[in-house]
Amino acid sequence: MEVKRITAKEYGDLFPHPFSMFNSVEFSELNRAKCLDVHYLIFLNNKIRLGIILGETDDMLKSPFSASYGGFSFNTAVPLQYYDEACLKLKEYAGSIGKSLRITLAPPLYDELDNAKTFRALMSAGATIESIDYNHHFDLAQFDHYEELVDSKTRNKLRTALSLDLCFEKLDSSSDSDVERAYRVIQTNHIRRGHPLRMSLQQVIDTIKVIPADFFIVTNAEGTDIAAAQIFHTSKDTVQVIYWGDIPDYPQLHSMNFLSYKVFEYYHSSTDIKCIDIGISTEEGTPNYGLCEFKENVGCNASTRFTLKL
Repeated sequence: MEVKRITAKEYGDLFPHPFSMFNSVEFSELNRAKCLDVHYLIFLNNKIRLGIILGETDDMLKSPFSASYGGFSFNTAVPLQYYDEACLKLKEYAGSIGKSLRITLAPPLYDELDNAKTFRALMSAGATIESIDYNHHFDLAQFDHYEELVDSKTRNKLRTALSLDLCFEKLDSSSDSDVERAYRVIQTNHIRRGHPLRMSLQQVIDTIKVIPADFFIVTNAEGTDIAAAQIFHTSKDTVQVIYWGDIPDYPQLHSMNFLSYKVFEYYHSSTDIKCIDIGISTEEGTPNYGLCEFKENVGCNASTRFTLKL
């Protein structure tokens, strides 16, 4: 097998429908300034088998370099042997320019078979596990029996929230003012709770030009914005919650129980989306126990997301 570096355009032509928008050329080029260079690699023998996009830093090649996860690109199912060969070639390529490799795999909900093959091939090539993150998702096929998924405490919070004059609204993602409206709620939530907010408002506005996004807002009876969600369409049948949060001043309204339920209801009843990726509840492998508990309480399942170093 041969590894070959190609241009962004060539890569986009070869892999026009990546399994995730995070693995797209458009997203990678938008974030090019966050690294020294972007390497578009293909792995081929008698035909092209796999590809990967890597961001170069001083000492490392990273996939992703500005996203939740990265990994290989492919157009059809690829036999395991070619993953093994590609990972050895990838290791050789990185070594030839004096770099190590860091790859964060997508959660298995996106493509369980590719996830297993990539993990196995990287470990076979000598990779070590740098961190294991706890990733939550909601299977929308379960929504019809939502109340059976949650415990009595969560059901009571939701019923209370549904009995109040709360309003759930989908905003216009093409409107900068609507995007900012949702962003300010999320920003307040993160500041008040001491959590990092890694995307600026301008970065959000720029990103949704290449990744379709939905924004939702919850208001109370007085019309005050009290909760919001920012959600990216990361693949053809999966969306990812990038940010969601509430204003901490209204705990009695249980607005996050209301928001999560309404988001699940919207995608279940109005779209062809099958799964909502709620994202990780860990920071470099260290769990946020309160966040884990909340996501599980509102009906989410969990899987592991691996970051490997080679």
